[in-house]
Amino acid sequence: MAQKTLSIREARDHISQIADAFTTTPHPEEISVLRHGKPVMVLVPSETYARLKEQADAALETQEILQELLHNEEFRTQLLASLDDLRAGRTVSAEQAFKELGW
Repeated sequence: MAQKTLSIREARDHISQIADAFTTTPHPEEISVLRHGKPVMVLVPSETYARLKEQADAALETQEILQELLHNEEFRTQLLASLDDLRAGRTVSAEQAFKELGW
């Protein structure tokens, strides 16, 4: 389905109706707002924004953790060795690993 688009003027003139639609429609779609035919912003319901922000924040946190890990020389060395083991077929099943760990 094509994304709904409005000019800035249309969005301004109908902002109250857009807000009503966002609060009364079960799954409202985002609205792309155009200036001179080019997208400049997207209107989304506040729940959608909150969910997207939460996901973006979690992704940034994950990226920061990965960067920290990859800057850790010991971790990077162990990771590369593990990848070499994997490529060489030196693996064990999860069941076997748990058994060896006494789980």
